[in-house]
Amino acid sequence: MPIRHLLLVVLFFSPCSLALAAPIDKWREAPGGVFNLPPKLYNPKFHGFGSTGQKIYNKIDLQDGRVMKIKKTQLYDNQGNVIATAIPSGVGYHKDQKDGGIVAGAITQMLINGRKTEVMYAWSVNIQPKGRASGWVPTQSLWPARDIRKIQLDIRRKRESLLPGQLHSRVYTPMTVVSATLPKEAAEWYVTPGRDAKKNQGKAKYYYTRDGLISGLKHVPVTQAQRFGVAHDHIPVGATFHWDESVPTVERPIYKPSSKKPSKYVLKVAWGYVENNAGLRWYSWINADALKPAQGKTSEKTKPKK
Repeated sequence: MPIRHLLLVVLFFSPCSLALAAPIDKWREAPGGVFNLPPKLYNPKFHGFGSTGQKIYNKIDLQDGRVMKIKKTQLYDNQGNVIATAIPSGVGYHKDQKDGGIVAGAITQMLINGRKTEVMYAWSVNIQPKGRASGWVPTQSLWPARDIRKIQLDIRRKRESLLPGQLHSRVYTPMTVVSATLPKEAAEWYVTPGRDAKKNQGKAKYYYTRDGLISGLKHVPVTQAQRFGVAHDHIPVGATFHWDESVPTVERPIYKPSSKKPSKYVLKVAWGYVENNAGLRWYSWINADALKPAQGKTSEKTKPKK
């Protein structure tokens, strides 16, 4: 057998590849299938740490004690519209303080002022005049940009390597993103059972339209801090979401505060992609109530763009 063929056999049946196969097969049968691979599989090295010391695989952090920082910059939705202005501050978990974060693997390009610019999705950063917001920020607005970029590209490549062929030659139905709101009585209810009414995390309203935007989620099983999913995109009302109907929607009951009994309301999320203003696809789960058939458009077989 030629040496190159022998090496391929060794690599294919290596303990590492076999170890990865088991958890992937396990998650293939879970709600959302392979599109809900747990972040620990593709972010095993560059994890961040919460203020309690708990590993946070959905975000990144530097491993040498340096604190990531963000400069004054604009936050954008995926069509290049300005959401807010970030103020200079630390980003991530440091000195026992939560100060926003960079979502693991959320790196792409979009048009900013007519120029294709590399961006990352920043979560809950400090903004002017006060408060917090999430959105896409230019890589060069972060420090140290080169180190953060390397981490992000490594994580994104790792995740995509675990999904060979999963995004190719699928049939998508174009849907228009519309405003979706909860009934008034459920506005402060939760997608997490037994959640104390004083808690902000896990509120159902965060999965519906706010300020003309809706979140795209990369992972919808319950994660750390009792979150249902991890936001890694902001999609404006009016955008076209290409719904992959071959992937079943995932449902999550909505609960009254402190109650473990599901209410009559249910959050359903659908899988697909949105093309940003640079024509690049970004795949997400999105609230299915925010989708309606796009007029004049029909389902078609499409292939992913790099």
